[in-house]
Amino acid sequence: MYLFDNESWGPCQIDTNTSGKHGFGLPKLFKISSRDGSFAGTYTVRFKNCVVQDLVAAERTNAQLIRTAIAQFCAWPGNHQCDFDAELDTTLAPYAGVVCNRYGRVLSETSLLPRHRARASNPENCLT
Repeated sequence: MYLFDNESWGPCQIDTNTSGKHGFGLPKLFKISSRDGSFAGTYTVRFKNCVVQDLVAAERTNAQLIRTAIAQFCAWPGNHQCDFDAELDTTLAPYAGVVCNRYGRVLSETSLLPRHRARASNPENCLT
């Protein structure tokens, strides 16, 4: 579970199922929901890694995929009161805002390893 704050929808969380280094088996799932009840639906994004090792395209890290899923959710103009499923649009730029893990540690833009613990005095603090 990772936390982020969306200007339009308030505090949100993204629950992930990102196992499998090369995406074998089930697709990776990203489920985004409200932390304060500002919307009722769940936004689910699916991703199946189709990168072949000999191709020039680089495989995206789970951190990049999570940030792209958040960006796709933030850009979505749909009804946030209903559940919605979509495929991950990898052409979108990753979400550049603050994303924290469940322990309040800020994640880097390229890794799921935290950089530092968010502080309460920090205006970009995650809502935990």
